[in-house]
Amino acid sequence: MKFVALFLFSTAMVIKGAPTNLYKPIIVHYDGEKQNDTYEFDQCFPFKNDGANINQVELSYAAACSWYYDDACEGPPSATPLILIQGINHSSALASSPSFKGSYKCQRSV
Repeated sequence: MKFVALFLFSTAMVIKGAPTNLYKPIIVHYDGEKQNDTYEFDQCFPFKNDGANINQVELSYAAACSWYYDDACEGPPSATPLILIQGINHSSALASSPSFKGSYKCQRSV
């Protein structure tokens, strides 16, 4: 009986829109790659990986993502961060230019 109650509770959480990737805060897919890369919040991730551009990004929580001109998030960030919502495929927000070089760092919004 406890198993059924737990199953119903966990199913209800998924239906209500709980984060879909609780153990992988940021999932990034690059063009032509078969597997996704995962990053933590406040961890730098590059726009290009082995020459492939970001294709899509999914976040487990809403976040403010800053763009950097360099590949290591060491330079000054963009003046206005991108505000991204959890659970949505952000393919156009972070992958807007095929010639873009740089990196992103996302901070979880409260």
